Amino acid sequence: MAIRERDKTAFAIGLAQDHAPGEVWAYNNSAIQTLDAVLEAATGEDPVEYAATHLFEPIGMRHSRLTRDAAGNALMFMGLRTTCRDLARFGLLMLRGGEWDGEQVVSREYVEAATGAPSTPLNAAYGYLFWLNREGRIGSPRLATTGRDDGSSFDGQLVAGAPEDTFFALGFRNQVVAVMPSAGVVAVRMGDAPPPGAPFDQSTLTLGVLAALTGR
Repeated sequence: MAIRERDKTAFAIGLAQDHAPGEVWAYNNSAIQTLDAVLEAATGEDPVEYAATHLFEPIGMRHSRLTRDAAGNALMFMGLRTTCRDLARFGLLMLRGGEWDGEQVVSREYVEAATGAPSTPLNAAYGYLFWLNREGRIGSPRLATTGRDDGSSFDGQLVAGAPEDTFFALGFRNQVVAVMPSAGVVAVRMGDAPPPGAPFDQSTLTLGVLAALTGR
């Protein structure tokens, strides 16, 4: 796993493929880490600095920064240092289609592609780095949120009872940004891992906030 490597980008790029594209869907930290090299090649800038200049600063995420691995690479699959309010700003940016105070900070086309439909027929709940609430065959986010993969999948929605246009940024230990465009709601959960006796996930947050704010 990339998490054990000093130079996570080199490790991730050096991995071979286990399957041909389009055959298998799996949540994969190393695949996400390759975006360090992709973004630097595409922008000509260090991704840590690029994020600060082109994302965090324009929307007022003043307490957020990407961190680096021991080799100095931007950490893409983990390591964002942020606050609950800053994450709420990020969710609001996505709710508004990438626009902030009249400025198109992230292209509307990307937001629509990332959150509007599944990126693969193998998992109806995954767009481009965002989890979706679309109906279909769902690959479990358990590995992303708990570090343990039970290999489960099911038919339905990630959060049954929530609007289908809802989408999520999900992090380790059940850090959640839930964006509900049709309800006009962004909800964020940050904190330690929920204790075993009080389970908490994206369903608990989304449905609880919807019930509190909209009466649904």
